[in-house]
Amino acid sequence: MSSVQTEVRLPAQRKLRDTFNKASNLRAWDNIMATAPKVKQNPAVVLSKATLNASALLGLNDAELAKVLGISEPSISRIASGSRYIDPHSREGETALILVRILRSLDRLVGGDSSRRTAWMTSHNKAISGVPKTAIQTMHGLVHTIDYLDCISPS
Repeated sequence: MSSVQTEVRLPAQRKLRDTFNKASNLRAWDNIMATAPKVKQNPAVVLSKATLNASALLGLNDAELAKVLGISEPSISRIASGSRYIDPHSREGETALILVRILRSLDRLVGGDSSRRTAWMTSHNKAISGVPKTAIQTMHGLVHTIDYLDCISPS
C-alpha cells in the first residue's frame, strides 16, 4: 500500500530561504535545499491532527467526535495523545475526511468567522432537517450535511 507523502520545510529552512531571497542568490539556495533533509509527514498523522482541529472548530466534544467517527471515546483520547492515528483508508478515516470537508466548506460559507460557524452548527437547518451538530453524528446526516454545504458554498 503506497501512501502520499507531504514535504514540510522546517522554520530554519524558511529563514535561510528568506535570507537568500533577499540576497537574490537563488542558485546557492537551490544547492543548499538539494542537500537539506526533507521531513515526510505520515498521512495518518496529518488526518488525525486535521480531524481534531476540525472537531474543535466545529464545537464538537470528544463524545460527539467519537459518535461521528463511529469509534470509542478512549480512542479519541488516544488520537489526541498521539498514541493512535486515523488511517485515511479506513471507514473512520473516510468519515474523518468528510468532517474536515464540512469545516472547509462551512468556513468558505461564513468567511472563517467563528461566531457564524458556531451559530450555523447549533441552529436548526430546514435543509438538513435538524441541527447540523447533531445531524453529523449519523452517517446519513454527515453525508447530507456535506452535500448541502457543497451545493451552497462558493467555489
